[in-house]
Amino acid sequence: MTTSAAPGHHGREVSRLALAVIGGTPKSFNYVDEDESHKVGMARFVGAPVAGFTTWSTLTLHMAPNVFHGNDVRVELIGVAPEGEERLADVLASSAFFIIKDGWVASAGSVFHDLVRMYVPDTTTPHVLWSAAQLWPDLVDGVDVAGFRAVHWLVATPVTDDEALYLEATGYDALDERLGAASVDLSDLWHRSAVSY
Repeated sequence: MTTSAAPGHHGREVSRLALAVIGGTPKSFNYVDEDESHKVGMARFVGAPVAGFTTWSTLTLHMAPNVFHGNDVRVELIGVAPEGEERLADVLASSAFFIIKDGWVASAGSVFHDLVRMYVPDTTTPHVLWSAAQLWPDLVDGVDVAGFRAVHWLVATPVTDDEALYLEATGYDALDERLGAASVDLSDLWHRSAVSY
């Protein structure tokens, strides 16, 4: 469920920073979970990174702990979809709720299984791989949010069953290399697998 709303104090700062980096025409929303007990701010940036595409980013997820190897690394989730494909926002919102409510951890190289399939049943890429947001160099190393701490953006790349298995067997760097060699488009929910496993 979505509602139009302005994000809170830190969310406004994150929104301002995201707009400065991402571009496009922004609009922000609150996504509310099924029982309306939790919400997460989200922004849609139409025409970013280029015309014909929309970038989506959470704005308030950084308020939730995300403890990775003993370090609380605050994150926002970002992704790109063809213009008009709004199911990516649902994928990002659900991922955020799993972090907020269930303690799932998002880090470069982690996979959230079946999150794409939840909203796109016929997809060839049912899982979400989180990676450093290389498409936006200013977001890669984290951004200091005034009065808060560094916030790191992780980009959603949909991956196939074989790609997820390959990641488990060989590690993130090996899969990242194979995805790059195959020129996998992070906005394509139906890409051909870059590996056979």
